[in-house]
Amino acid sequence: MAFCDYHACDRCGERKTFYDANMNFEDQPDGSYTYDGHRVFALCHECAKTHEIVIQVKPARVKAAKVGEEYFPW
Repeated sequence: MAFCDYHACDRCGERKTFYDANMNFEDQPDGSYTYDGHRVFALCHECAKTHEIVIQVKPARVKAAKVGEEYFPW
């Protein structure tokens, strides 16, 4: 199968990770793409030997209060 039919490694970009030719994907403004609205990350076998993908809770969003013309986080 052609390389373009696979999701490339998100670290090296040189190796195949999984077959994605039958998945609907959309280009995003930051250069990434999503599958059905979800960003997918994957590592090839070589990169997985030295790196890992971590899923963690997002930090709480900081609210800002307007003081004069500047915004200060509280």
